[in-house]
Amino acid sequence: MKDIYRGIPSKISSLRHDMNEYLVYKMREAGWKDISPSHGGIIYALLNHKVLSMKEIAVKVKRDPSTVTTLVNKLVELGFAEYTKNPNDLRSKQVSLTQKGKELYDDFHNISMGLTDTLLEGLSDDEIKRPMIGVVNTK
Repeated sequence: MKDIYRGIPSKISSLRHDMNEYLVYKMREAGWKDISPSHGGIIYALLNHKVLSMKEIAVKVKRDPSTVTTLVNKLVELGFAEYTKNPNDLRSKQVSLTQKGKELYDDFHNISMGLTDTLLEGLSDDEIKRPMIGVVNTK
């Protein structure tokens, strides 16, 4: 392995930390004082899929089902999401955003675009495309 690649895990970890700090700051700035970036993945999934089972959310956000339950319960408690019975399986619940939850879309979109712009600032199109090809093709 080339020495130039040895620092990649450390760089990714640092970048992830910085991204999380950016998201927390921007969420607070937008008035989201009671939710965290961890809730963002669930909100994003529900904005894109309208109604999901807890299992589907866990798969989409790549989190343990018990973690998803805790995060969704917080969103329900704050009035951003609601549970309904799953008509196909009465043993399970479905989750959807409430109107209050749907109103997060503009802030969510602006924060996400701001993060992307910040990450890509100062890079040429070619500098962005080359590593993204590898990222997209990575599992």
